[in-house]
Amino acid sequence: MIQYTIAYTVSNASRCQNSQAKLIDSLPVDTIFVSGSASDGITPNPDGALVWDVALSASSGTKMFSVLISETQCQNQGAVYNRAALLMGGRPPLLSNETSHAVLCGWPFAVEEIQVDPYPPIAGIRSRVSVRIKNLSTIPEPVTVSFQTSPNVFGIGLESLEFAAKALIIPANGSAIVTADLMPAVSGHFCLFIVLQSPRYGYDPHGPYQRNIDVVEDLRPGITDTLTFKVRNPTSNTADIRLVVAANTCPGWTAIVTPTKLLAMAPGEVREAQLQVTPLAPLGTECHVVVIGWIGNRLIGYIEKVDLPLVQLPVELRDQIVFIPDPQVISRTNEICVKLQNPMPVSRTVTVTFDITGFGAGLPWTTVATETYHLPPNSMDLYCTAWHPTSSGHGCARVTLKQPGYLDQVRQQNFEVIRTSPDGPPCFMVSIGNPDGVLHTLLLKPVIYGIDPYWQLRIVDVLGNPPPETLRPYQIIELHLCFAPAGTLASGRPATPPEKYKFGDESLVDVDVLLDGASVGSFSVELQPLHIYFLPISMKH
Repeated sequence: MIQYTIAYTVSNASRCQNSQAKLIDSLPVDTIFVSGSASDGITPNPDGALVWDVALSASSGTKMFSVLISETQCQNQGAVYNRAALLMGGRPPLLSNETSHAVLCGWPFAVEEIQVDPYPPIAGIRSRVSVRIKNLSTIPEPVTVSFQTSPNVFGIGLESLEFAAKALIIPANGSAIVTADLMPAVSGHFCLFIVLQSPRYGYDPHGPYQRNIDVVEDLRPGITDTLTFKVRNPTSNTADIRLVVAANTCPGWTAIVTPTKLLAMAPGEVREAQLQVTPLAPLGTECHVVVIGWIGNRLIGYIEKVDLPLVQLPVELRDQIVFIPDPQVISRTNEICVKLQNPMPVSRTVTVTFDITGFGAGLPWTTVATETYHLPPNSMDLYCTAWHPTSSGHGCARVTLKQPGYLDQVRQQNFEVIRTSPDGPPCFMVSIGNPDGVLHTLLLKPVIYGIDPYWQLRIVDVLGNPPPETLRPYQIIELHLCFAPAGTLASGRPATPPEKYKFGDESLVDVDVLLDGASVGSFSVELQPLHIYFLPISMKH
């Protein structure tokens, strides 16, 4: 925990004569506000700013607040920086000195993302849970990943039980994707926990990592919705637990938690609390409300309520878009399909637009079809439309989903499966385009998962040169993405390739394409082992 004290002095100079000023300090990046720690009882605004009204009649004063350092500091900047500002009557702000606190990061792993598919999970239907883990160390690190849920289902401070575990070795500076199957007994809210254990370091001091599964709810503008959740005392002492709405990113929404304090809870005791929100239109913005539980200055857990559409497209479409047949066949009728889930007990009607483009980013789109689908209650199925491809090869699909009362959802995902030999990862080609009439700077940001860092990604044009720094209006370029050996023994890397270049449960490359710093799309390439296909033989007598 870091406690900040902001001291100010009021000058008697005539140019400083103001009746009032505002003192502002934004929560530092990758920190969590400690409930009740701010002077005068104020709390952060939705944007994370603490704002005090300062009377200038006094000659001096101080304001204070405290934050907890988040585990994400170690994978980001590794230090906490803070600076306050004083605003007076439209004059330029007065800035304080900047403070910095270095974060000692001895734990070698960072957890980047927890995903569930399908979402929300359905009772009796197998779901896949995946987590992305980065090894921050300069040496290979073994780790055991435990997947857990709670018998108390959904809440704060809950105990957890393991339903799957996997052990693997992540190479130096490598990233892995680890997956497990979950069979939910019932549909509804519940919490997922990821616990890491290292043979060298023990259990992760930042964990467990939590993702609560926020089941889609039929929210109505102006009508208060009540979410009931469990609160457990996870400590070995009787304690009071404070519940605080720590974040509300939904503009105009009211969010109230009751009770705000659970008194004298025995060790392991479980009680119920409620979060009441009154939403405003439009819905489906994916804004969120976070409730945190505190025992003194110790954070014991949180829940998150997310404004999700009733029928929602998954964040990643690569497992949700299906081509029939696959691969596609030119000069005949094919189908392109999307998997849609209706978690409600009543039917829903949605409109879906399918678009296709080449494999890459920033390329022009062609609309395949716009279809209206009627989704039965509590259903999940593929919904398809006819498609007549005009060229072979891989491409990108974009799906736009419309439903009354909610913002449109748009998802796009380039995806290519490369069949490889066991010797090492291959090269592949991708198109990058400038979609408008303005010159833009080009930046490619690749992230590699499940491929040994001995193999480094090289991105070059067809002549072997680095990609251009800019793209002319409507220019489209072809790039090769290839893996090459990283170095020799002199560089501290093995002189020969590792026996297996893949690790974890998936091996893929995600590439984000930015023009003038703004993303215009991304694409993914998954590497799969070489397969031999046996084709049926038709014989005629």
